[in-house]
Amino acid sequence: MVIIYGTPNCSFCAKAKKLCEDKGLPYSYKTVNVEVTVEQLTEMVGSPVKTVPQIFMSNDGFTEYVGGFDQLKTKIKNMTM
Repeated sequence: MVIIYGTPNCSFCAKAKKLCEDKGLPYSYKTVNVEVTVEQLTEMVGSPVKTVPQIFMSNDGFTEYVGGFDQLKTKIKNMTM
């Protein structure tokens, strides 16, 4: 499961959602400052968050921080399906 934290009108957030849809990957989308605060997201990432999307992947109870859209694209490209 891909977890995308983003904001409305964010083009890279929309691209991340579309990429997941195109690849058939389940995802959830959380709106920053609605479902999660910037402070909470900063704590999850481990460093100050200045851009969105911030993306995580969760599998078998383990959650991995991926990064932004470009990192997600690379991660999916390198995944064996």
